[in-house]
Amino acid sequence: MPLWYRWLFYINPNYFAFSSVIRVLLETINLGCLYDSDIECYPTSSIYVLTYFNFHDINPYLHLVVLLTMTGALLLLSWVALTLRHSNATSLSPRCRMRNKGQQSTEKRGMQNKEGEEEGAQQRVS
Repeated sequence: MPLWYRWLFYINPNYFAFSSVIRVLLETINLGCLYDSDIECYPTSSIYVLTYFNFHDINPYLHLVVLLTMTGALLLLSWVALTLRHSNATSLSPRCRMRNKGQQSTEKRGMQNKEGEEEGAQQRVS
């Protein structure tokens, strides 16, 4: 993989979650040979495995903070995008303007009908 792809690790939340889980789980495990086999078995400690996969310097608490920050930032970004989309859709779209005009005219007609009914009722009472 080219070196300039390395930045993809730092924007991927899976990297932060997986590396911190591996660090916590493999911190106290000891991978030893428990049974006899024809296959060679190399007992390894957790420090060796973490170092081999380059997870020995990971701070799980820092990765938790990064994950929470990324989640908050993405939620905020999606809220802003939806708010802007909604505000632009109602103010700029001709369909929305026509729909709003149609609603206003029907509301005016409804109010006029109510006023006419009230006047008719008052005239009948008099």
